[in-house]
Amino acid sequence: MASSDDASENTILFQERRYYSYFDEKYFYAWLESLDDVVAVRGTKHGLCIDLQNKYLSKLGAYELIALFTRYGYPLSPIAPHINPDDHDYFHDPSARWFKAFYGSSTEGDV
Repeated sequence: MASSDDASENTILFQERRYYSYFDEKYFYAWLESLDDVVAVRGTKHGLCIDLQNKYLSKLGAYELIALFTRYGYPLSPIAPHINPDDHDYFHDPSARWFKAFYGSSTEGDV
């Protein structure tokens, strides 16, 4: 469990994977740090923390973070709590490619 120093309602915390190339790691961080919603990225003893401007991601920010996490094989579930309720219908579409990774195979249990 993350300590209060690591996690807040404005952070995404996840376990970093191994990179097999210096440039692969470099491009991951460059893409991540280029997102408007991202304030800072920091390593902690509990994992990698992404500090966000707000609790909720912008629609574009969420879409880009989904793309980045998908590209690098990270689970999408840490992003789900940061989806803006105003964008719920868009991201909760069962036909969307990210739906299963976010919510599982069921449409029950609205987020």
